Amino acid sequence: MKKFFNHVLFSAIIMGCMTMTSCGGEDDPVIPGSNLEEKTYSSTEGLKLTFNGETMIGKTVTFTPKSDNTATITLEGEKMDLNSLIGGTKSEQEIPSGLLIPTAGVIPGSPKLDIPITLIGDAQDCTFEGTSETEYCNFKYSGSINADNLKLNLTDVELKDQSNASKWNLTILKSDGFDYSGTSPITTLWKSSNKLEIEYFPGVPREMSMETILSLVMSMPIVPNPLETAETKNISLTDLMPLLLKSVTLEKSGLVKAEYTDLENEAYPTVVSPSGIAQYVMAGEGKLLLFLNPQMIAANVIEQAMKTKSTRAADLTLLIDNLMTQLLPMIQNGIPVTIKDYEAPENMAYTPEPATSFVLGTEVLLPLLKTLAPILTDEEIINQIVEAASKDPSMGSMAGMLPGILKSLPKVIDATTRVEIGLNFVKE
Repeated sequence: MKKFFNHVLFSAIIMGCMTMTSCGGEDDPVIPGSNLEEKTYSSTEGLKLTFNGETMIGKTVTFTPKSDNTATITLEGEKMDLNSLIGGTKSEQEIPSGLLIPTAGVIPGSPKLDIPITLIGDAQDCTFEGTSETEYCNFKYSGSINADNLKLNLTDVELKDQSNASKWNLTILKSDGFDYSGTSPITTLWKSSNKLEIEYFPGVPREMSMETILSLVMSMPIVPNPLETAETKNISLTDLMPLLLKSVTLEKSGLVKAEYTDLENEAYPTVVSPSGIAQYVMAGEGKLLLFLNPQMIAANVIEQAMKTKSTRAADLTLLIDNLMTQLLPMIQNGIPVTIKDYEAPENMAYTPEPATSFVLGTEVLLPLLKTLAPILTDEEIINQIVEAASKDPSMGSMAGMLPGILKSLPKVIDATTRVEIGLNFVKE
């Protein structure tokens, strides 16, 4: 019996040792990404982002881990502080600090996008990949992440609606030289029950529609010629546009690229805009939403306005604030652009060639015009504009007409029922 007990005790000890050895030698399973914490990566802080093979900047990706091997990455445009854009302009009326300008998202049509991912790897170095879609796009993604860096490659990004994906060449619809209703390649339309009150000669008032004034302004040589070698010092807006812009390409990926003239180069070559400056999606028949990087827009205009020594600095600040209130939601949610067949003015004396117009319509322009209207009731502002115009020889007779135009413009805006401005293109 004693010998049997010793055998049992010996066996128990051996089994216990084996169990302890087994437990001690087998590591607990490692959860991929368990050492990673929530963090926002940007172009300047560890983010390398590509979109169909092209590097994108000005974006952020926020990594939010969960308790298992999954996480969420949130793609957004990097917000920019308006004060930093204007270079610390000093003035009595500063733009409120902390006013952040939203920029275009990473995936067209999605200012903010959450993508659930599954992590593969160890506790601190992981990879991930998959496919996803949004309301407007299909795409694939792959990447890697650690505490310091996040690489994200977006591939096979394609719009679900590619009906207008093509190269669009700016077109010139010729006018007869006497008919100021020819506004090509710029198309304009302004319907109002009120007309402008102008004076061709002192004491001789006359009413004129906004459409007529716009056509006249578009055709007058009032813009400095950007080509230094040109004999003509001033050209019209109608002549300026095709000199600058050659074409716009709406890619199947949702990116927008433009061919334009490089005026900094003496040879004036045609160059293509950098990728990622603009995106688009189709939001319905003939309805395009355009997304821009706003830090490139209006910064110079705002800077000059804030440097103005005018006694109306407070009014200008209020104006800028109101404009930003109107513009910021459109920048974040997309600027509505209507695509339609070119609509010739009623008094056009010839039949233009077929073209397609990309226009900003009433829903975009009228709120902006109503924001601008109050500033035109200020006599000091009107006098400053008229004084500046009178010193410009290219303004010609327009300088004398400006007081009447500016003073009567608010009532024209108030009675406006339709207003459009855009560019005419031919699909390649």
